[in-house]
This record gives sequence, structure tokens and C-alpha cells, in this order.
Amino acid sequence: MEFPQSNQNIDLKFVEGVNQLVKQMNRDQLLWLGGYLTGLSSVGPQAAESFNGSNNQTSTQGVPTSEVKIIVGSHSGNGQKVAAHVEQRLAALGIKASIQNMATYPIRQLKEEAQVLFVVSTHGEGEPPDVAANLYEFLSGKKSPKLAKLSYGVIALGDSSYARFCQTGIDFNNFLSKAGGKALHEPILLDTDFSLQLSSTIDLIAPLYVGTSINGNGIKIPTIISEAIDRVVHVEVADKILLNGRGSEKENFHIELNTEDKGLNYEPGDALEVYANNDHQLVAKIVYQLGFSGDETVTVDGKEIALNDALGHHYEITLVTPPVLKKYASFLGDEKLNKLLDSAVELDKFLSGTDLLELVSTYPAKLTPSELIGVLRRLAPRLYSISSSPLEVGEEIHVTVGAVRYTKNDRTYEGVCSVFLADRVEEGAEISVKVRSNLNFRLPADSSKPIIMIGAGTGIAPFRAFVQHRSHQNSKGKNWLFFGDQHLTTDFLYQSEWLQAMEKGNLTRMHVAFSRDQEEKLYVQHRMLQNGEVLYQWVNDGAYIYICGDMKKMAKDVKAAWLSIIETHGKMSSDEATEYFKELKNQGRYLEDVY
Repeated sequence: MEFPQSNQNIDLKFVEGVNQLVKQMNRDQLLWLGGYLTGLSSVGPQAAESFNGSNNQTSTQGVPTSEVKIIVGSHSGNGQKVAAHVEQRLAALGIKASIQNMATYPIRQLKEEAQVLFVVSTHGEGEPPDVAANLYEFLSGKKSPKLAKLSYGVIALGDSSYARFCQTGIDFNNFLSKAGGKALHEPILLDTDFSLQLSSTIDLIAPLYVGTSINGNGIKIPTIISEAIDRVVHVEVADKILLNGRGSEKENFHIELNTEDKGLNYEPGDALEVYANNDHQLVAKIVYQLGFSGDETVTVDGKEIALNDALGHHYEITLVTPPVLKKYASFLGDEKLNKLLDSAVELDKFLSGTDLLELVSTYPAKLTPSELIGVLRRLAPRLYSISSSPLEVGEEIHVTVGAVRYTKNDRTYEGVCSVFLADRVEEGAEISVKVRSNLNFRLPADSSKPIIMIGAGTGIAPFRAFVQHRSHQNSKGKNWLFFGDQHLTTDFLYQSEWLQAMEKGNLTRMHVAFSRDQEEKLYVQHRMLQNGEVLYQWVNDGAYIYICGDMKKMAKDVKAAWLSIIETHGKMSSDEATEYFKELKNQGRYLEDVY
């Protein structure tokens, strides 16, 4: 194995020296080196300096401790998985760790902690998830404690397709530092493909929590552990039904998957990760635009495969994120592109709806197939809320998928997974999936509690599962559904099922809003305001509230409607309504699954 020479400004003597070192290493040492370098690229130079004993603002030596507390603020469950992975890794190094949810962590205890690793996701446009909101507010407020005793680290989860990537984790780091805490390493920012770098990153930082450097005596170089936090399985597409009527502007599909003997367990509220392939026609156009044949060999996960295969199955090509654009810009000295990178507004405008073909066509660059692969983000699975209950469908999983198609600059663009399922997967075919547990979107443990479900479009999916589940539980709790879409005649998803549920008493109340069936648009929040008095009474009676749908518009409008309802029918001031609403969240009675 030799490191390739590139067109970057790397000293040839350095390259030769690295190659000589690599030749002397055995397989286990090479595996460790690969993990070390991958992790190093994630945590930044200060972490590396701390291993070598250099002095900077980051703590240079780990703090000996009998226990590390791992405090988790997760939105969809990935944070819990990362925390469990860290706990396992620290245990392998002989150090005890305990995991605690941010939602239940006694905030004022923080000033007494010696060593804490914060694992926190970013929700929406740079906001903390609900479970992290109280701690975030406490640390950012005027009453933030002095944390002179605390040594800490931050692992942040996010999606680099959003402008404020991992912002909550970055904010946490800044708050803790300002309060006097000592950072053991720079914040670790994990993208959607974090499983590819997770073990090597943890192996890099773990010794800092033991209290000695990686070169310290008695610390064994960690073995890279399995990435198989969950299991990916192949399942058969048993049925696929177009839910919209003729003339609809939408394509929403009901898809049933046969999971018999696959060992997939799920609960209502969970999501399904679907692993899609890219459209081969889009791959061909990108390859042609770059002047490649597609048969060129590149290395992916240690294996040599054709460029066509890499772009088709392993890398993101239907969207471009800011980190991808910055890497790509390093291969061409385009002043216009550099100005674009310096303007957050213009950058966001350009990246909206942009795919790799548009990027390489607008800003042509000379780079090799391997350099292209080095620029791109790995192809991440897409998440779909599960729209069935195992009590109803047995060894099946149902999902509701809206095909994403749009036109930009006289070109048709398509969502990678939604169109993969809509157009390229037939009944009888197999697809790769994995269940994503969502502990923050669960039915009440007490099935006698009333629930209020608010969804638009395919946001109806988890509520189909909720109603199925509660009907099989013979739940005494009342169920109220608000649903919105464009047209009654073409877009009333699962209409016959809802009507049957009403007749059987499994659905207590239902209000619908079809925005384009009248001159003035009508949305779910309008129906909520029309029924505000009864809604407020349900909430006072202990109802749980669930919202599923568009994060940028629908979820914000629904929240505003709730605040108005609480203020009006609870006869409260604006501040009192805000506190009441905040308490609903603290009690786990206002839950969102938004995208």
C-alpha cells in the first residue's frame, strides 16, 4: 500500500517518508492507522496536539476519573446509539461510563461534575432538540453556572445539507467553555454518514477520558470495533399503491414490505431507513460532463470498483452540501465560486435544489476520478415514518412515500430515494432497509390518555400506525386527527381507512383541511383555531400532542396556533401561554416528527 501523489502542495520527501513507514506496518497496524487518520480529520488539529502534549486552550492531558458521564440530547435516536457506542469503547479501556438523557438530567448538578461527554443532535434550522432545550437554555442564560471543575467533550450530530450544520453541538461547546469548562478536544461533528467514522473517532478521543495520552504507558492501541449498531436487511416489496387520484399534482405511494423471518422489530412512531441507488442516467450524465468513461477504478471501503458503481451506489449525487462545494472549489480557482462561498445567502440560494450534475456543469473542474470521490459525501439512507402497527400487519412494514420531482433551469430533478421507490422498484423486488427507533415519538404508556395527531401530506403516516395500534390494544383513550393536503377528491390519503376507524370508534374526531379547494387557502392550523376551545380542554385532560410534516412551515404554524389557543382559551398572557407550552414539552406531551 502506498499513498498516492496528488496535485496538491505536498512535499515529495514527506510522501516518500510516509510510504516507507506504511511498508513497515502489519495489517492490524494499518487498520489502526486508517482509523486514527479518519478520526483525526473529524476532531481537528487541537485534538492531535493534545496527544503530543502541546499546550493550547484545549486540555492537553485527560483528567483521571473513575467515571465519565455521557449526557445525551437526541431527536431521532441516533444520539442514544452514539452514546452506547462510546460507553462500550470506554469500557474496553477500563473506564466506567454512565448514560443520562438531557431531558431528565438534574441541570444544577452540572457544576459538580468532573468529566462529561455531551452527545447532542441539531434539530431543524440549527435548533436544539426538545430533550436538550432546557439544558441549552440554562447554559446560554444569565444564570449559567461556573464550571471550573468540569472537563468535557462534545459530539454533535447533524446533516451538512443544512446551513447550520451541527449548530447545537457547537453552541454547547461555546457555552461550556465560556462557563469555565475545560475542553478535552474540539467538538466532533458527525454527518449523516457518521457510522463510517464513528469507531475510529471514538478510538482517537477515548484515551483523553482515561487521563493519559495515546503514547502513554499502559494504554493499548484500541481495536476498531464493528459499525453494526443496527442491522441492514433485504426485504421484499409486497405491494405498492398510488394513493392519489387522477389529476393530483402529487404522487404518494403506500408501500408494503414483507419482513417475515427478518427479525425487524418496531413500534409505532419509529422510522425506516431505506438504502437507495442513484439513477444510472444521472450517473452517466455526470461522468460524461467530467470527461470520464465511468470504467475508471476508484477505491471505496478498501475495495477497487468502477467509478460508475461508486457514483451509482455509494455517493451522494442528487444534492450538494456546503462542505462538498468547498472541497470541490479547491480544484479550481474560480473567483465567482469563491465569492459564492463567502456569501451565506447566495450560497444557500445556489445549493437549494442543486445536484452534482449542475455543479460540474456550472463550474467545470479538472480532477481525477479518485479526487472526485474524495469530494463527495457518502450516500445516506432516507428515513420514512412507518405507517403500520405490527399488531395490525404482523411481519410487514408499511411506509408512505411522496415522490419528489421538481423543475429548475429547464431541467427535471428527482429525489434519490422517493423516485427510486416510485419508479425503479417493482413489486417482488428486494430493497435494503433498517429500522430507526424513535424514542421521542411514542404513544403514551397509559393507553387511556387522549392523543391529538396533526399531520399534512405524508405526515399522516405515523398516525395510521398510532390508530391501528390503539385499536388493537382496545385503548380507552380518545383519538383526534387533523389532516391537511391540497384537494379532497385526489389527496385524501387513506380516506376509506379513516372513515372505517370513525365508524368503529377507533377515531374519535377528525378534521381535514384541503388548501386548494377554495379561493382562500385553508390549512390544519386554521382547523385547530376553529376548534380551539375543545382542543384546550383535551390538553387540560392530559392529551398528548403529535405533529408530523414539514419542519420549515407547517410545524411552525402549528406551534403558533397552539400558543394562540392556550392564550385565548386558557385566559393567559403571552408569557404565561409560552410557559404552559414549554411545560407540555417538558412533560413529553408535545412531540414532533418533522422533516
